[in-house]
Amino acid sequence: MDDVIEQGPPIGLRERKKLRTEQAIRDAALRLVAARGFDHVTTDDIAAEVEVSKTTFYRYFESKEDALLGKPTENLDKIKAALDARPASESVLLAVRNAIMDFIDSVDHDREAALLRGRIIRETPSLAARNLEHQAAWEAMLAEFVGSRLGDEPDTELRSRIVAAIVMATLRATLDYWRDAGGRDDLHLLMGQSLSMLAEKRAALVSRP
Repeated sequence: MDDVIEQGPPIGLRERKKLRTEQAIRDAALRLVAARGFDHVTTDDIAAEVEVSKTTFYRYFESKEDALLGKPTENLDKIKAALDARPASESVLLAVRNAIMDFIDSVDHDREAALLRGRIIRETPSLAARNLEHQAAWEAMLAEFVGSRLGDEPDTELRSRIVAAIVMATLRATLDYWRDAGGRDDLHLLMGQSLSMLAEKRAALVSRP
């Protein structure tokens, strides 16, 4: 879920310029890698495409991988905030479903960029490995949240990990389905459908004895 533009309260001119520069770097990285291949694009190439210095590039991203996939913690922090905002009255899986949908609602999606990025990740082992690292961080964070909702039961840690793994598998399967179908479906609606199915069918995993 990269290539996002935050929707929120008005921000100052300086911050808007920074956001535009960051997005321009993301767009240039995607465009160049799509045209030349990941191994044939350098950070110098990306900086030159945007007409900024290499130093400026590194103010925004630590590597070209991060320019393509996003910074490791940026979306993690957003989904964590969405999870923390869910009311205690919601069941665990419903809270996870609603938090993820709130996160999706908070960003704008570029369908063509998402499809292109998915293809590049599949074709580039180093990017695929980095993407798995991002997903592992999401899974660990989800497990921690589920555990906090389940309380101090003997099997809480195991169930938390199982639920987190199932949620991540659902997200991956939905994205893969969407990309394999050429992005013809509304990703927002499709993700909501998948997570709703998960919440309905897997509730027994997080039900108390």
